Amino acid sequence: MNNVKVIVAPSWELAQTIPNPTVTVEAEWGGMVLKGSVFTACHHQPGQESWPAPCNNANIPVIEEGVIALSHLDHDCIGGTLRAMGCSELFMPEFDGFWELAEDCDKNGPKVLVNHSAEDQDRMNAIWAFLKTLPFTPRDQIKDVTQTILDCRDIFWRILNGDEELLRVGREWVEYNKVLDANSLVSRSNGVQKRIIRSLDPATGRPGFVNHLYGDDVAIATFCEPLGTITISLRDPIEGVSCREIMQALHGKEAGGHDGIAGGRREGGHSIEEFETTFAFLLKVMELV
Repeated sequence: MNNVKVIVAPSWELAQTIPNPTVTVEAEWGGMVLKGSVFTACHHQPGQESWPAPCNNANIPVIEEGVIALSHLDHDCIGGTLRAMGCSELFMPEFDGFWELAEDCDKNGPKVLVNHSAEDQDRMNAIWAFLKTLPFTPRDQIKDVTQTILDCRDIFWRILNGDEELLRVGREWVEYNKVLDANSLVSRSNGVQKRIIRSLDPATGRPGFVNHLYGDDVAIATFCEPLGTITISLRDPIEGVSCREIMQALHGKEAGGHDGIAGGRREGGHSIEEFETTFAFLLKVMELV
């Protein structure tokens, strides 16, 4: 493991400066995929809907040396990276249920938490709360995050084994998001919510997540004002509607995600006008189905 380096590239242009990565994990920027010389763990592209998320992909090989390249740091990317680094203790059979939940949330959003055990819900919330404390990765350069990944390994292990302090922080994170629910809702129209996150969580310097707060509505469009990120999502699959295709049609190939949830450019920088256009387009699509 000492000879493995983990690199994050926030854009496709920067990713192409990484020479011959050994394994890539969700190294996807919309329709562009950086391939690894040994393994490419991707699942966001058309036709890959049934492919496993990296965090739950037992086919990812363990490497003893080389470079692992990522596009961002979330529970899925980190989980897949830890698989490639040989952290087998995190993937023992007794944790299978958690990684199934982690994959489900990555593909369908946090709305699916309730479909899993209370124990695994607590674990997932604790991991999300921890990840919100990680330092931002630069948006204009690649960054070596090897030590960050090793720190995540240790925290994930503690959470999976029931560390009460970390689980308590996760429960507090849930309460913060309940407040954010009330403060972010701007409007509701024909089953589509418009939400704007206007400030970051002062405790973590990160935004909360609201694209699971559907209530009786069927879709959500969210703009994080401080970061300029856009996220759209569907409560349930709708034939002929793909969030990924909508975002790529509006914002180019660097936008991406899944049919049920997708975002704009990973590095953000979208304007409120772009968000309003996205919301209007989503609303129009939903009126036609």
